[in-house]
Amino acid sequence: FPEDYHAKDLKGAPVVFKVKVNEIKEVKVPELDKEFFEDLGMEGIDTKEALEAQVKENITASKEAKAEDKYTEDLLAEIAKTTEVDVPDTMISDETERMVEHFAEHISMQGISIEQFYQYTNSSKEALKEQYKEEALKRIKYRLILEEIIKVEKIKVTDKEVETEVEELAKKYNMTKEEVKKQYGENLDYIKYDLEVTKAFDAI
Repeated sequence: FPEDYHAKDLKGAPVVFKVKVNEIKEVKVPELDKEFFEDLGMEGIDTKEALEAQVKENITASKEAKAEDKYTEDLLAEIAKTTEVDVPDTMISDETERMVEHFAEHISMQGISIEQFYQYTNSSKEALKEQYKEEALKRIKYRLILEEIIKVEKIKVTDKEVETEVEELAKKYNMTKEEVKKQYGENLDYIKYDLEVTKAFDAI
């Protein structure tokens, strides 16, 4: 495992992975012809130049999003330095539970079950939760800080703003508004909260 691996007891640890090769494929770069762009199925993209422009736009948007995430993380870290928050143990336990579940889903996509992970690493769920404890505390503290800012600044989100966000998400992910609402839940509380947090960062 790499030296910066998130699990402390696995950092730099030697491991053996047993794999089975099911098939071998060769990468063949296709010609940028009419058939290629038809198969690509991207509206308005039918030339190499148009494709390059779209890829550049996507990369730029990704880098801007990462920069924004780092900026908001730095803002919260600065506020947290002078903020006292009493976090109950139950909240930390619940958050670490969610983090373990997320980790289990992540490694399952790589073909490893959480039970196999515990076996390979000679670990356990409680040990993993303990490793996540510090990060969980930080996440909870940040969330409570944001909720307090929302309260103090009297931040409100209208139904119209929520509906506009649903339309934007539908457009972004090529979905219908109904599909977005079904995915987020009919009451759309998650979207509303996300918009409140965005306004809180604007206030900061």
